[in-house]
Amino acid sequence: DEKGVVVAGHADGAPTRVMLDMIVYEEEEDELDDGVWQVTVDVQRCENMPKMDALAGKCDPLVSLKLGAEERKTSPLKNCYEGNWKGESFVFTANSIREGLVVGLWDYDAASKNDYIGEVRVLLGELKGLGPTERVLEI
Repeated sequence: DEKGVVVAGHADGAPTRVMLDMIVYEEEEDELDDGVWQVTVDVQRCENMPKMDALAGKCDPLVSLKLGAEERKTSPLKNCYEGNWKGESFVFTANSIREGLVVGLWDYDAASKNDYIGEVRVLLGELKGLGPTERVLEI
């Protein structure tokens, strides 16, 4: 079940969205547990980003992906309410189909700590056997 945690919203009240293409497949079968799974995530685009920067008024979004102890981040997009990562791709290994991928959305700040916007958790079991699947995550 995808659950979002929101700490900042867009002025018009519409949800911020992140679009991902995901595929989950079993890499190695193991009779003792549920195997080893490969998870491929292509980060596509974002829309309706909240105003985060006081001076410029826009957002510099980046996406963090965390599965177990592994964490990856996209490059930040600059000064936008909508943007395209052009399919930045990341591959993870999961030891259980019951794990969840945490998709975090951040406002990049070069001079200080990045500002947290929100996150969503996607359970891998929901994607098992579906092939490539586009996910639109509302944060």
